Amino acid sequence: LFCKYYDVTESGNWFEPRGHAPAGPKNILHVSKPPATFAKLHGLSVEELESKVATWRRKMLDARAKRVPPGLDDKILTAWNGLMISSLATGARVLGEPKYAEAASRAAGFILDNLQRDGRLLRTYRDGKAQLSGYLSDYAFFIEGLIDLYEATFERRWLDQAAALNEQVLRRFRDDEKGGFFFTADDAERLIARTKNPHDGAIPSGNSVQAMNLLRLAAYFDRHQYRQVAEGTLRAFKPLVGESPAQFERLLCVADMYHDRVKEVAIIGDRSAPETAALVAAVFADFVPNKIVAQADPGASANGIAILKGKTAIGGKPTAYLCENNTCRPPTHDPATLQQQLADR
Repeated sequence: LFCKYYDVTESGNWFEPRGHAPAGPKNILHVSKPPATFAKLHGLSVEELESKVATWRRKMLDARAKRVPPGLDDKILTAWNGLMISSLATGARVLGEPKYAEAASRAAGFILDNLQRDGRLLRTYRDGKAQLSGYLSDYAFFIEGLIDLYEATFERRWLDQAAALNEQVLRRFRDDEKGGFFFTADDAERLIARTKNPHDGAIPSGNSVQAMNLLRLAAYFDRHQYRQVAEGTLRAFKPLVGESPAQFERLLCVADMYHDRVKEVAIIGDRSAPETAALVAAVFADFVPNKIVAQADPGASANGIAILKGKTAIGGKPTAYLCENNTCRPPTHDPATLQQQLADR
């Protein structure tokens, strides 16, 4: 019965000619039928089957415990957490799934509490110990995650943390002479050469992500100097991009946003109100690149966020404003109208 449940046969369900000795057919445990279906086919109740499976699993665990376990990589990396925070935050907003934003918030809080020292990031954490100065990728990926997390929750602390870490990047990693950013900080261990890597591979390059961070933060806080630094990054790697553009997909996204008219969406309304939530949902209902989004409660100060300045809840109702190049569309209370405004070119 065990063999039928886990698809174990004499001929095997997996064959590998080399790599595992001896060569030949192998069995990978695989539940091919839902438990309820399997139980019915073999004259068992679901409870009886569950009891048997529990016994089988205990026996297998006892057998496995006699083997030398593989090594476990359980370190926490700032850069990889930044990538995951960004993905979770984006998923939370696009799919309307709060638990993704909650997970992203917990992860961001952990990094800030445990992998930040004197305003600077550390790279790795394990067994209660954080160490190694953060590299460009740690800062760039985590800043991107914080900006995305702000757009998923509109909690101002995430945007403020992104802005503070961005200043560290400009101070410690920027190549003032040739443009772009070095992989290591200016006070890191001295190497034969201080490198800059612009290529986007299995994960994007720190230069690509940081350049996009600068464009987004420039729009949020009306910092033209951030835009100039992003431009310097594009210029620094322009010859390489021309030779093999497929290796620079994220940097090309930066170029696209640089030349586009950034869509600035300001939503004024009580964050907990269903009408406000409907406007926010309309912003993320379709894929609209090169946009930034901010929200404020009625009567609250813009507090440095440029796109919120002068925006009010018209008639006391949650109101959305879409602006490009300092020119705004008519404000609206209607999610469908906002969605159409975002789709218009």
